[in-house]
Parts: sequence; C-alpha cells; structure tokens
Amino acid sequence: MENFFYIIENVPDGIGFRHFDSFHITWLCAALVCVVIGCWVYCRLGSRGRDTMRKALAALIILDEVFKMWLLWTIGTYPVDYLPLHLCSINIFVIAYHAWKRSDFWGQFLFYLCVPGAIAALLFCTWTPLPPQAGMLLHSFTIHIMLILYPLMMVAGGDLVPNLRSLPKVTLALVGFAVPATYFNVKYGTNFLFIGHAQSGTPFMLFEEYCGSYLVGVPFLLALMYFLVHLVWLGIKKFVLKKDTADIA
Repeated sequence: MENFFYIIENVPDGIGFRHFDSFHITWLCAALVCVVIGCWVYCRLGSRGRDTMRKALAALIILDEVFKMWLLWTIGTYPVDYLPLHLCSINIFVIAYHAWKRSDFWGQFLFYLCVPGAIAALLFCTWTPLPPQAGMLLHSFTIHIMLILYPLMMVAGGDLVPNLRSLPKVTLALVGFAVPATYFNVKYGTNFLFIGHAQSGTPFMLFEEYCGSYLVGVPFLLALMYFLVHLVWLGIKKFVLKKDTADIA
C-alpha cells in the first residue's frame, strides 16, 4: 500500500519501469484496445447515446483529475508542478467545455493538439520512476488514454471533421496558453508545456543534443504533430467512415 502513494517527488530510486519494457508495452496495448473499442461503441450509438457518452467520458476525465488531487492532498503536498498548465491538463478542461457546448474550434484544438500530445505522453512518459502500484501512475496512464479517445471517437463517428484551415487559430490558442505557463516557469522554475527546458525521455532531448537547443525543435515537432494526426484523419476518412459521411469533408 505504501507504493500507492508514491509520486515523482518522493519515490525511491530503482522501483519504476523503463520506456518500452514489457510493463510499458502492456499499457500501450491496453490503450490501443480501449481507444478502438471506445470508437467502435461510439460509432454505433444514436445522437442521444453519443451525447451521453461524450459527457460521461468528460466526467470520467474530471474524476480522474480529482483522484490525482486527492492523492496529493492525502500525501500532504501539492507541488506547483501539478498545476493544470501542461497541454494534457489544459485539454481536460477543454473537453469538459466541449462535451456540453460542442464548439467546432475546440474540437479542432483537441484533435490536432490533444491527440498527438497525449500519444506522445504515453510513448515518452515522464512517470517511469513510479512503481506499477502507484496511484499516480494509474492516473497518468488512464487520463491520457481518455484524452486520446474523446476526440478520436468523434472523428471516427463523423461528428468532428478535422480542418487544416483551423491550424492558425489552434496554434494561436496554444501560444495563448503558453503565456501563463511561461510566467510560472520563470517564477517557480517549473517546466509547463516543456518550454522551460528539454524534458528527459522526450524527443526534445534529440534537439538539445544535436542542435544545442531544444527550442529549435518546437516548430518542427509542432508541424510534425499536425501532419501525423492529419494522416490519422485521412486514414479514418478512408477506412472507417461511411462513404456518404466522408464526402462532407
């Protein structure tokens, strides 16, 4: 039970896992299965059922975040690093808003930024020091799986049509979120949105090593995220959506 309350700040060395070891790969496979099944279920629901599923998933995401806060309060700490200023944390609130308001712009934001961001978080997770029994590890995996599922199920169901023309506004919104994140990074030495320094285990380290500064990689990685996730949309449009639904794009 002691392992359950470990967080990055208090975990002993040597009890975590490694990137792409059997434990990590098992979680990645579970994530893929959950997303595929979730999209399959969503696509077979009527409009009322889909609305209920969106709101239920948004509620589960919020509860998952509340679970994280409970863990921290139980431990007796709430480090400033856990404020919701990372991209995935921001998307929790964007999803909560979108589930009830159905804004197309925020839907585009979730698809082009939330999906690749959450996938990258699962692939290059920063919580590897945590043991398998840690509650924070459970939170970290499950929250990112649901963050991927929410936009993808709407795209797979034809309720959200990705539009490359939305990218300038999506990027501008990201820059807007970067303003308070930068303030906290400067004031408290945090690394929100990974704009303070290159996080170990992330692709930013490659640019830090070979280019001298990880900031060189930010525009490149952002463009790569947009490109890859749009390929996902093209694949969904070709192989998942019914032809009459796909034709609207």
